[in-house]
This record gives sequence, C-alpha cells and structure tokens, in this order.
Amino acid sequence: MRGITANLMGLHAEPAVGFYGGFGVRLMSSGGSTAIYSFLVPADYAGGDLKVREWYREHDSGGVGTAKIFRWLTKLTSTNQTVGLESSVPFPLTNCVGFCARTWTLAEASAAGGDLFWVELERQGDLGDDTMGRLDLIGVAVEYLAIQ
Repeated sequence: MRGITANLMGLHAEPAVGFYGGFGVRLMSSGGSTAIYSFLVPADYAGGDLKVREWYREHDSGGVGTAKIFRWLTKLTSTNQTVGLESSVPFPLTNCVGFCARTWTLAEASAAGGDLFWVELERQGDLGDDTMGRLDLIGVAVEYLAIQ
C-alpha cells in the first residue's frame, strides 16, 4: 500500500485560523460552507479500492452531536472527460471529540491511473439534525495498491 496527500481548498469558507496557522478548511456550524479537495491517482496504481481518509478538528461543542455533510464526487479522466460519480450523498460525522477521522472507499471500478478526483463537502449547519460545532477539515490522504 502507498499513500498520497490530497490538496485542500476552501470555497465560501474561511481558512482555519489560530492553532493551525491557516491550515485546513472550516465547515461552519451555521449557514453553509464548502470544503474541496482533489487528488490524482498515480500512474503506479495497481487496481483495487482506494481508501480515502479525512481528518477533522471540532470546535465549540466538545464533540457532542452530529454534523451532516453532503459529498459530491467528480473525476477528470486521463483522456480529459469529466464524470460525475456521486451527488449529494449525506454522511453523518458524530461525537468528534477534539480530533476525529472518517474513512470512505472509492471503488476500483471508478478509478484508473491518471484520473484526477475532485471531492466537494458541503455542510448546511442550520439544518435541524446538524448539532455539532464548527469543524475544520485538516487533512486528507488516499491509500492505494501500487505496482511493485
């Protein structure tokens, strides 16, 4: 297994400040905010599912509650074709005390070496079932099986 680090970007969200010195992207507990990251599947990708790991830091509520985050997944293939893979799939992030992580799987059938993935996470903090404090997406890494 090998790993790559995704590139974090903010859209309609202010960068995390303070302890992280601007590292990360905020997903606010009120209003709407968006975090975006991208990653390129390396040429030495040997197939198999990709494991995408996201790390968060919670503020304001001691990690109690649930953050409801929607995910859009798009890829640009190595032949420059844009493919929408997933739209508005909500996932709950619960009981994030201090730091927490979440792992999701990108199926082998959706990936090939040279594909560029664009992941957009949107949080609407004003939804009644979103009860957690502010979150900072502080890092994303992707694990893959490499050609030996």
